[in-house]
Amino acid sequence: MANSGAKKRKIQNDKEMLKLRVILLVSNLLYIVYRMVIHKDSFGGWNWFSFITMALLNLLAYKLISASAAPTFSAEGELIDGGNDLSAGLNEYYFDIVYICVITQVIGLFTDKALLLLLTIPGFAFYKLWDMVIKPWIFTPDSTPQVEDEKTKKKREKDERKAKKIKYIR
Repeated sequence: MANSGAKKRKIQNDKEMLKLRVILLVSNLLYIVYRMVIHKDSFGGWNWFSFITMALLNLLAYKLISASAAPTFSAEGELIDGGNDLSAGLNEYYFDIVYICVITQVIGLFTDKALLLLLTIPGFAFYKLWDMVIKPWIFTPDSTPQVEDEKTKKKREKDERKAKKIKYIR
């Protein structure tokens, strides 16, 4: 059974993409029908801006996930690769963006304050940027060796000898 792993990965990715499409379709239709049609009197400019922002975030994340899940076929139409694993790498963050937008839309049916949940996306991005790039760049100790003078060397050696001694407690 050649390429059984690729076939399994393609089937798994197809199921995951179908589930994602259903989730996005249901949440968007629910939001559009309830907020834009039934309660259109309370749907203002800020709500339009947030809906368009969520739609663009969902579209971007969905396109990136679907590009990652796309299988590769040979010229004869034979399956070569079933696509990337959707539970690894940056795909996890793309799914998080989709889920945050969906949760914001569902809670946004009841209150406009739910739109503040979208701030977790740039907040987490800043945290990752700080943790992975900025903090190591700023707080990295100098790689130049520090020269010890004779007095500090003797004190350090004395402290090391003291630390090695066994202390008896009565």
